Amino acid sequence: MIKIVGFDWSGTLSDDRNPVYHSNQLLMEHYRLPPISYIDLFQSTESNVVESMQALGVTDSPGRIIANYERFYRVAIEEEIHPVIYSDAEESLRYLRDAGKYLFVLSSHPQEFLSNEVNGLGRFFSEIIGSCHNKYEALKRIIEQAKVRPEECMYIGDSISDIRAGKNAGMRTIAITTGYHTREMLEETDYDYIVDSLSELEDLPVFME
Repeated sequence: MIKIVGFDWSGTLSDDRNPVYHSNQLLMEHYRLPPISYIDLFQSTESNVVESMQALGVTDSPGRIIANYERFYRVAIEEEIHPVIYSDAEESLRYLRDAGKYLFVLSSHPQEFLSNEVNGLGRFFSEIIGSCHNKYEALKRIIEQAKVRPEECMYIGDSISDIRAGKNAGMRTIAITTGYHTREMLEETDYDYIVDSLSELEDLPVFME
């Protein structure tokens, strides 16, 4: 039986691709890198902005890269480029909560922005963790603190790195195709289930046990 269900945030519960793309374009400009296309940025397999910039040759410290990214994300929000919570998120979270599942968010999205963007969904979660740059270690900690077996836990994410982190922690995983990585990319991972929307979670037998 699944007792704990974790969610990535960006691309899983919230569509923030537009502000993230705008922020990354400003970041690339800051580091004097050529612009990157929308598709190329979001098909990158790096798990966070630090890895993405380092892969492009940026030698700034991780702390400076993150600080610059956060500065440019604020610019995107000031320019009215906002993330949008997926329309079926609330209903799906309510279903899982009412089924007695312990719910949490684990995301690399900066904590400052995550806390602001959760809005009314916050009431469904026991933990909301942002600014995470090692999801594998964070998932292991959550499992240990909850005193459950890894196979009693599910992690849901829209990227290759999400699925790998969950599987490496011994959890079951659900890949969702609403976000950053395409279905074709996600099908190369070792997921347990793959869905095209949050509303499909209610149809999975694993949550009916």
